[in-house]
Amino acid sequence: MVLAGLASSGCYGATVREAYRLGYQTIVASDAHADQIRGKADDLNNQLAKYENLLIMKTEEISFSKR
Repeated sequence: MVLAGLASSGCYGATVREAYRLGYQTIVASDAHADQIRGKADDLNNQLAKYENLLIMKTEEISFSKR
């Protein structure tokens, strides 16, 4: 599951954490979410970096090619 969106400190962050908790292979598009409070998106990326097996990637690094 690749996630992007708005309101990093609210709904977006909660969605990422819930997807991770439910066992989805989760990729956070680090440059494809934002917040109305400056710095909150970067803060969330730093918090999520601590989650094992959760990938944080820039949009240009994400590929949907079949294996």
